[in-house]
Formats: sequence, C-alpha cells, structure tokens
Amino acid sequence: MKSLEAHHDLIVKLSKTNTMPEIAKILGTTYNKIRTYRNKHKINVLIRKGAINEHSFKTLDDEPSAYFYGFLVTDGNLASGKRSAITLSLKDTDEHILQTFKKWLGITSNINSYTSTLINGSIATMKRLSFGSKVVRSNLEAHGIVSNKSLKATVPVWYKHDWDCANHFWRGCIDGDGSLILNSRGTCIVSLTGSYDICKKF
Repeated sequence: MKSLEAHHDLIVKLSKTNTMPEIAKILGTTYNKIRTYRNKHKINVLIRKGAINEHSFKTLDDEPSAYFYGFLVTDGNLASGKRSAITLSLKDTDEHILQTFKKWLGITSNINSYTSTLINGSIATMKRLSFGSKVVRSNLEAHGIVSNKSLKATVPVWYKHDWDCANHFWRGCIDGDGSLILNSRGTCIVSLTGSYDICKKF
C-alpha cells in the first residue's frame, strides 16, 4: 500500500463525503492513521447529518453559544438522574429560534407540537426540541446549568469582563423568560425570571 501522502488528493476528496472510518476502509488502513493524517494536514472533518456537534457550549466565546446558553439557563430543561436529555420548549410563534438552534447543534431531531395551559387559563400551542448528548450536557453543567435549575442556575464567570458575550447571554435570558413592557408614561420596563444568582447579576 502507498503511503498516505501519496493518497493526499484522494483523502481530501473523500473527506467531503465520507467519515474517517469509511476513508480508512476504502484505503485499507486504520482509523487512527487517517485521523493523525487529517489532523496534521488540517483537512476538514465531515460531520454526518444528524451527528451533534459535541463542541457546543464547550466555551461560551461567541454569539450563538452565549445566546443559546442564556436561553437554556432560563427556559431549558436538563433531565434528572442519569438521562442526558436536554429540552427547550417555546411558543409556536418562536419555532424559528428552535430551527436555528437545531441547525447550530447539527442535529435532525424533530420539533414536536403540544398544548399547554397558561397561568391565565388560556391554551397555547408550544414547540419542543429535545435531544440527548452526555458531552453537551457536561459542557452545560460546567458553566452552571443543572437539572432542576430554577433555583440553582448561575451566571458564567465571564459576565463582568467579556461584554460582547455577556450581552448575547442576557439577550438569550430575556428571550427565554423575560419581558419588555412599555408603560403608559412611555417608560420601557425589562423584567426577568430566573434563579437568585441570575436575577441578582442581571
């Protein structure tokens, strides 16, 4: 068998449509050798449709990760016990946010519809996205989101010194469980519901 260097152009081509195990099988080599070669030459790795991006929320250093973390910290749910399920439910009018979240995560989980009775007794149509990933859940927990988080969720440590990410985080919190009200005097009032730490630092 030729060295992998001799197959460089073929590896680059295969990388657009095949995973590392598939390329290893085609070339008659091992997964580890293909992985080492691709890392060395910085060849983009294929992520299969439906395979979650497990780097999600590992760091909260860009707009989507900070925004969706804020959304989850106020309006998301992490299953209790050993289950890794992560769920975000929104009104049907906000389904586009779930679609964007789904695309960012790289998953194909269905967005399901259900009805919920609101505090005022009215019935609302809701949309729910649920997925499971032990790695993503661990990333979220490392930043302060836990199951039964209503009283325990915390603000990420960078909120005082990284203003760009903090702005996106608070925007996600408000979109998740906040409100903007313009009163009769023309004053805009912002409210947010969350844990003590979330509300205190807001």
